Amino acid sequence: MLRIVGSLLIFILASFASPADLARAETAIVTHVEIHPPVDGKQSAVFDFTSAPDARLVVLRFPDRIALDLRDALPAGDPEWDGGEGLIESVRHGATGPDRYRYIFRPRTGVEARLDRIDAESGAGARYEIVFAEAAETVIAGEPRLSAQAGSEGKSARPASSEHAAASEHQFTVVIDPGHGGEDKGAVAKNGVMEKAVNLAAAKALRDALARQPGIRIVLTREEDVFVGLVERSEIARRENADLFISLHADSIRYDDLRGATIYTLSEKASDRLSLEIAANENAADRFGGADYAPDQPEIFDILADLTRRETVGYSEHFASALLERMRRSKIRLINNPKRSAGFMVLKSPDVPSVLIEMGFMSNASDAKLLADTKWRQEIMRTVADAIIGFYGLDRD
Repeated sequence: MLRIVGSLLIFILASFASPADLARAETAIVTHVEIHPPVDGKQSAVFDFTSAPDARLVVLRFPDRIALDLRDALPAGDPEWDGGEGLIESVRHGATGPDRYRYIFRPRTGVEARLDRIDAESGAGARYEIVFAEAAETVIAGEPRLSAQAGSEGKSARPASSEHAAASEHQFTVVIDPGHGGEDKGAVAKNGVMEKAVNLAAAKALRDALARQPGIRIVLTREEDVFVGLVERSEIARRENADLFISLHADSIRYDDLRGATIYTLSEKASDRLSLEIAANENAADRFGGADYAPDQPEIFDILADLTRRETVGYSEHFASALLERMRRSKIRLINNPKRSAGFMVLKSPDVPSVLIEMGFMSNASDAKLLADTKWRQEIMRTVADAIIGFYGLDRD
């Protein structure tokens, strides 16, 4: 209901303001979306804007879908579409954050999707087109991004230097989050080893393991012993257009005989009492950052992002299952029921698949010894890297 009211207000603005006035606004308004009937095995969706926004096509799996992500853009209405029997079975849309909006196209079969900027009508701001063509599997063809600075010739404006050109090409991006840091020591083992140090060392080991595979871009939320707020950690993943967010931890619990790794995904209701307790421990980390780090995401954001968050959590679940299978094959010690869920704040990015790995428990003497061992950390992080590469098919030519 709130999104509908917002769209009506935007529609009124689009109706009474001139295109030039709207083009000067920071937010681009989607004034019209039309999904055309299929022709010769192809189907197109055309978007009209008051000004050109940054746009990106991404493939979502399980099931296969094509998502169009728009930055600083809001819609003035629903897509114009008669349904029909074309390549597109359904289209959904909703806000995924304060400055992001997403359209999700679900194809009936495999499609190849291509994003281009095309000529707009006289006096209009900008026009983008997605062309869907029948294919053996759902993929993106050509450059998946369009820039707000794109020219009117139909393609993105080309950077002036080869360095900028390389930066503009989308690389599969993994954001690794070493939990805790700075004043926030995290759990501390009886032998004095601090969780914050273990997490950072493991994050760097995972970075090094992933770096052996060409084509992967790796970002750490911290590379030294500093405090980073929980919301900021997930925001780093969103700013970096991450394809995957991995948060690394090694918690402490009152049961000193409990040991082994656990993989967590997001859920508003914890899967069990242990998960609830672990999430409460991790979510309390911002107390070390003072009042400036108090959560400030409004409820309206949660409502609007719910659609995309459900899609993202589903994808996170599939990756977590693949990671769990890989860890079992590598004979990494796991707790009973090692795939769990809870309301971890760092996993709440609505549009970035996210998992949290508890590598073990600092409260268990045997786990604490392993967690402090460089060779063991390298082995478990190689397993995580192999799971990422295998699940996403990054080792394919």
